[in-house]
Amino acid sequence: MTVVAYNYCMSEQLPADMKVCPYCGQLTSTKANFCYYCARELVARPEHPAEAAKPFHVNWVVVGVILVVILVVVITVFLLR
Repeated sequence: MTVVAYNYCMSEQLPADMKVCPYCGQLTSTKANFCYYCARELVARPEHPAEAAKPFHVNWVVVGVILVVILVVVITVFLLR
């Protein structure tokens, strides 16, 4: 399949290091991320990259403090009877 630029003659081949901007039809470098002429982005990228779900992490310090507080409350309740 031969790609022909909008402003190129139909019989001419594209240089190996050039590509056609799909928006304005101008020739740009194959390494270009943006078109020099219309300033549109030539590299597709996802709008919202998928984020991996973070595994649930138990904060053992908080669990330990809560258990100590419960233990202190239970001991004081039984000692005050």
